[in-house]
Amino acid sequence: MTPEKDERWERVIESILSKSVSHVHVGIYGIVYCQVCGRLGTYDGWCVAKLLHANVNGKSEFVCGKCVYDSPARTGANSYDGGKVFDFAREVLGARPYRYCDICGVRTEIALQEKYDVKIWACAACKPKLSDEGFYFRVQRRRYVESKCTTYEQLCVFDIKLEMEKLEMEDTLKPELRSQRSARTRAALQKLERIHGESYVELLPDEKLER
Repeated sequence: MTPEKDERWERVIESILSKSVSHVHVGIYGIVYCQVCGRLGTYDGWCVAKLLHANVNGKSEFVCGKCVYDSPARTGANSYDGGKVFDFAREVLGARPYRYCDICGVRTEIALQEKYDVKIWACAACKPKLSDEGFYFRVQRRRYVESKCTTYEQLCVFDIKLEMEKLEMEDTLKPELRSQRSARTRAALQKLERIHGESYVELLPDEKLER
């Protein structure tokens, strides 16, 4: 059975994609179409996401790591000038009359103007899908998750990792919750046990040590 047709797989995917704290998604990651070359590219973490997104005429455009690596923005083996990434993107995309659909990657014509006033490029076939709020961001995050997790076990581990990150985010936003961390961790893992159909008793905080 393929992952897409496995109900367990879909339950865990939904657990991952719906994880948020105060309407902010847990984790910064995704696989999206590069607007320079049209290939899929990956970002993971705030620093990488910031480096690979450039503001062009008021819209954040994604530039994949390969294009950045091959651009004048690379200043060393593993070092880059963020300002030059923006300059590179503006030079390539500023007057280009087309983009790549953020959903399917097909080339789509655009109307050049001072401010694009759009957040997502979409071809005629994909545009109706955007009526589902959050659809595009779920697509890019799901691509990333399924590129990293090829087995059910890996998917569950990814979900647990994000659940722990969620607890950290909650602690940062509300420090008064830290004193309840063990109980919250226990509740979170028990919730994931129900979703995953697995036992995480070995991961639960030791009540004897807490006393």
